[in-house]
Amino acid sequence: LVKQVSGYGAFMQMPTPDELVELYDMREVLESFAAAEAAVRITDAELEELDECCAQWRDMILQLRRLKGQGLISRLYNRWITTDERFHEVLLTASRNRLLRKAVSDMRLLSRTLDLRRLDNSSLPLITFYSAAWTYRHHASLVRAIRRRDPELASAWMSRQIRTGKRLHLEHLKLVNREMSGATGRRRQEEDQATEGF
Repeated sequence: LVKQVSGYGAFMQMPTPDELVELYDMREVLESFAAAEAAVRITDAELEELDECCAQWRDMILQLRRLKGQGLISRLYNRWITTDERFHEVLLTASRNRLLRKAVSDMRLLSRTLDLRRLDNSSLPLITFYSAAWTYRHHASLVRAIRRRDPELASAWMSRQIRTGKRLHLEHLKLVNREMSGATGRRRQEEDQATEGF
């Protein structure tokens, strides 16, 4: 995440597409396994917590629809992230595997840091009505698979969710890079015009 540049110091860097692919591929393997384990070991109380997270997402999606095409505003974005963290924390706890929980938590923290980095470098919304809707549908389907105590289906839904997240993250990175290169070009043009004749 941090790049040392001699004579200038340390800078946060945007991930490369290859780095994102590696991160999401590792998350897919581990989180799919965690979902399968949770399907076997989860308690009724934990299932209720997952249901509550899905209900909160559904409520936020309705609010997002009222924003008519805008991304989540800051307050809703923070609530969305808190709900997502809670959902996955409950799921990891339900796997009853401490080492798995630690490894996945570390990777999710890295993913979240990259999301915040994307947010800092772009005027483009990270969460749109489209991405919010599929997130809710995937999580609700995952909860149904876990409620049925079906480890294979739970694993498949988690895998699908992470693959979709990877695709959307890579698409967003392309748009951010295009936006940043366009802004750099416009800035150079403005500087040239401002200094013309000197």
